[in-house]
Amino acid sequence: KFFGNGNHSKNLQYLLKTNPFMAAALTENGRGFELRSFDTRDPHAEDPSASLYRQIISCLGGADHRVNIRFDADMSIREIRVYEENTGLLITKLNKCLGWKSEEVDKWASSALYNLGYYASCVHANMHVLHYLMTAALDESSKEFDAMNEWASFYATNVPNKYGQVSDLLIRKQPELTDLLRQGNDGTVKDTYALLTGSSGFGANGDKLRLILTKLLNVWTNDPTNYIANMLQVPKDKLVKAGILTEFMKHHDLIPDYAREIAEALKSTDEDKFGIAEDRLKIYLKRCSGFTSRIDSLEDWIELMTVTGIVHGCTLSYSRLFADADILRWRDIQIETWQAPDVNLHLKVLGTICGMDEHRHVMSSSTDVVGQKYDAKLQQVLDTYDEKATNFKESYKNEIMKNTYEFSNYGWILSDFCPDGFDGKQLTVSTYI
Repeated sequence: KFFGNGNHSKNLQYLLKTNPFMAAALTENGRGFELRSFDTRDPHAEDPSASLYRQIISCLGGADHRVNIRFDADMSIREIRVYEENTGLLITKLNKCLGWKSEEVDKWASSALYNLGYYASCVHANMHVLHYLMTAALDESSKEFDAMNEWASFYATNVPNKYGQVSDLLIRKQPELTDLLRQGNDGTVKDTYALLTGSSGFGANGDKLRLILTKLLNVWTNDPTNYIANMLQVPKDKLVKAGILTEFMKHHDLIPDYAREIAEALKSTDEDKFGIAEDRLKIYLKRCSGFTSRIDSLEDWIELMTVTGIVHGCTLSYSRLFADADILRWRDIQIETWQAPDVNLHLKVLGTICGMDEHRHVMSSSTDVVGQKYDAKLQQVLDTYDEKATNFKESYKNEIMKNTYEFSNYGWILSDFCPDGFDGKQLTVSTYI
């Protein structure tokens, strides 16, 4: 019904348990987990062992973002530590065993949610870049193989536009003083209001953030079938025991067979043309500058695109955080009144609180044209997995709606894995969000 009820501790727990962007920020800590944004031994997150979350948070300036939260094995909050942003000194420590006020816990949970929203937005922007490179590669490589190209071109639609938005609206250089003094400089305005790096956005250090995201892009393209292993910091068995990413993993576990069967279907249609298209795909990606690729088959391509597509669809819950004043205030917690930069951040992030385009979900079996089908062998595979994914979504929707109180208060988080269009959501590649 609404985007949060003020119980930020529970909002935090639900997002960390259900959203793959957020769950990737967790690390192990003794008998439970930790959301660690700061380490006194490595304040600038320069050590190779620093988690991606800690690296990305280290780019974020401003007060009270250095918040570490420890959780028990059931994901209940056990301890909160807050560090001063310049000196690294511990300024707040809350421990459940020593007693605390729920208002204080919620206050720092809301700060952690702001951090997570920023972190997820950075990873999300990187997915736009990945999906542009990947869909352009498949579309170009399959030009002489109609059965593959019909499918490739369907997913390539609108990608360049979304890719362009990353450099135009999200990540830009820090403006020079001389640029700021020059009137009518459109580039400087865009630099200032860029969502992630602009001083009127999240205000991250763009130079440092670019290096981190470039490295992340290379992780994805150099190990395309192990996205989850590379992104998650906690062993799968521990996640399962804690009930973390339960629904996400149902869809994820379909991916290897889905990728293999699509490749087999296309290959059986025309083995020679399939081989040529697959070779061209590998060569195209290896010749791209700015990253390296070990994507060696169509299966690799499908696996990486599918898992990142499912993850990307979960943008629609976490971005709703910024409709909540308790979260948005952390853009500059030291000011007492709302300013124009707060409005800029609010409006830009809320551009992704809903988003779907009918039939353009992960594992879709539909084309843009009503009644038109893909090659028969490919169509059969797509129909099979579209049905499997849809069955998961229907069953999940029915399950979470049984508890009307929880659904009314936290459905805005939980509904990511519901059927397409439910709550304005869809598990989809970044072409469409």
